[in-house]
Amino acid sequence: MWRSLAILYLTCITPTKSLDPLCNSAPEFKHDQNQTVMGTLGSSVILTCTAFMGFNNTNSDCKDPLDWMKDGTPLTNYTVYPQEIEGWYTDEGHIIDSSKLTVTLKDKADFGVYSCVVRNSTAQFNIQEYKTPSHTGAVVATVVLLIVLTLSAVVYSKCRLNFKLWYKNIYGDYELNDGKMYDAYVSYINDDNDRKFVNFILKPHLENKYGHKLLLNDTNILPGAEPSAELLMNISRCRRLIVVMSQSYLEQEWCTTNFRQGLWHLMELSGKPIFIIFQSQQQQMSQAIIQQLKHHQSRITTLTWGAHSIVRTSRCSVHSYTSTRVHFIYLSFFL
Repeated sequence: MWRSLAILYLTCITPTKSLDPLCNSAPEFKHDQNQTVMGTLGSSVILTCTAFMGFNNTNSDCKDPLDWMKDGTPLTNYTVYPQEIEGWYTDEGHIIDSSKLTVTLKDKADFGVYSCVVRNSTAQFNIQEYKTPSHTGAVVATVVLLIVLTLSAVVYSKCRLNFKLWYKNIYGDYELNDGKMYDAYVSYINDDNDRKFVNFILKPHLENKYGHKLLLNDTNILPGAEPSAELLMNISRCRRLIVVMSQSYLEQEWCTTNFRQGLWHLMELSGKPIFIIFQSQQQQMSQAIIQQLKHHQSRITTLTWGAHSIVRTSRCSVHSYTSTRVHFIYLSFFL
């Protein structure tokens, strides 16, 4: 009898020990257990929680649902928080549960931590507000940049003469090694006033004070409106061409008959020739010559020379000066 009871006892407890422990195993989430989701007010975000769980067909308690919580409070209103729940079995005797929670971000309170809970395991989804980047900084930076560029342009236009002269004084002329013997070839008419201006004013100041070397010529450089052999030879030895365009100079044949063609020759022979016009004689110049000079002002430099002022005419601006010293500073700038 005792033998039978012992056998019966063993027979009863053996099934209990052989139960599959998968029912009590921790689930395995198929995604990161801590996620951050960005959203904006008025939009909706979908939180997807998927868990891989052990399952025992003999125990219905293993069918654990996926529950959602918001900041530790269970979500039971499925109208406000609609869910889509799916589940399927695998061939290895496991179950995969998936739940999609739709959260509509109507106000600030809808942001926060949402938890997906199954078998005491939790996956958290932290919904944070996505704030549109502010363009204020970019706008301010753009305005500041425009102001800086504008100020730089103004400073450059006002001080470029001083800068170039400072550069030449410190580092020397960048054209010194170009093989030229003279800084400028000066063409003028052998007239009493022009001769005094060139020999006693222009040449002494540019050579003695500013260190330029000039080659003077008082003959007709364009006989028959064509470059003379002397002009071609001398121009090749000089960096610039200066024409003292007085009223007497304009009485030469090439100026009266075909100034346009002569001007073209001078522009071809010398890069941006310099024309000095006396202010007291400017009214006597013909309109045809004035129009030609204006038409080619991008390729030439015109200096109006007066007793108390100098005006440079260009495409951009007209500057007036009240010092005779600036006559030579400005002229030196172009040499």
